[in-house]
Amino acid sequence: MSEFNEAELPDVDLPAGWFAVDRGLVLITKITLAGIGLGFVGLVSSEVVSRFFFDRSMAEVNAIARILLVWFFMLGSGLALRQGAHVGIDLLRRSLRRRGPDIVQVLAELLFFVFLLEMLWASYLAVTSAARQFEGTLGISMVWVMAAFPAGFGLLTYHWGVMVVDRLRRRQRAAA
Repeated sequence: MSEFNEAELPDVDLPAGWFAVDRGLVLITKITLAGIGLGFVGLVSSEVVSRFFFDRSMAEVNAIARILLVWFFMLGSGLALRQGAHVGIDLLRRSLRRRGPDIVQVLAELLFFVFLLEMLWASYLAVTSAARQFEGTLGISMVWVMAAFPAGFGLLTYHWGVMVVDRLRRRQRAAA
């Protein structure tokens, strides 16, 4: 296993214990995403081979690949947030003067937090209703698919919190 590459995520100013937990969570997420990605590539490749050589599609492979894709994007969205890969409001912030950019930043963060809480609640409701549904091809509970949403939004909320704490600690140190 390789060491965590600090260049991939911005360094964060967290208390020592939290920093260690954060790095562990990020590493586990990356390993999980790598496994899901490799599984997805393997499945899609086997589907291509099956269609090319046997002129037959494997429905099970398509169903599993779709489930893996949902999990991949939901788990990866938190890391994308930490890398600044999500849509931002920089254009609006740069066009404002004085305290305007700070106000826009705080409002955006509060609205994003409210959105995350709403999505956590909605994804919980989706999982509970999915308990009565089954994926047609595989015959498995849709909970396996829908659980990706609370997991992903939970990670997004966690990473948002890390970014807020990091920003507050940096401002506090700069003011001191």
